[in-house]
Amino acid sequence: MSSNEKAKFLQQEIQDMILFFQKRKRRNKKKAFYIKLLTIICSALISVLLGLKDINAGNLLVNISIGLGAFITVLNFIESFYNHKELWIKEAKAHIELLELKTNIDFYIVGEDNSNIKLTDLEKFKDRFNEIINTNANNWASMHHKTTNKEDSHEK
Repeated sequence: MSSNEKAKFLQQEIQDMILFFQKRKRRNKKKAFYIKLLTIICSALISVLLGLKDINAGNLLVNISIGLGAFITVLNFIESFYNHKELWIKEAKAHIELLELKTNIDFYIVGEDNSNIKLTDLEKFKDRFNEIINTNANNWASMHHKTTNKEDSHEK
């Protein structure tokens, strides 16, 4: 494989991962937002329902409030387990680092004759690419390892 082919391959890999992280970043941002929004809405509804004294609904409003409180507990568990906000932030960082790497490799290659593209330089770009991907994977694993360790310590 020539230097030019390797450069094109690496550029395509970087572009694919940029799109991958962009999609995951958006998904986790939306999930974090909607979980927080639902929690706030349910909390506000509980306050309003428990504050309504003039309606002769008996225990209905209290029972609805208890149900909403339980729903908030489930939402908080989901957020603490998956931690969409932290994932969103870490994936945004990886996305930015990949964009920076793409700019650097594009700048290196643009206008260069194929014979001037050095394999050693491409290896450095590839190593940086792998570092970004591995760092993100390790961050994800450590986040979920912390969650698992917290659950294990609560069981003891």
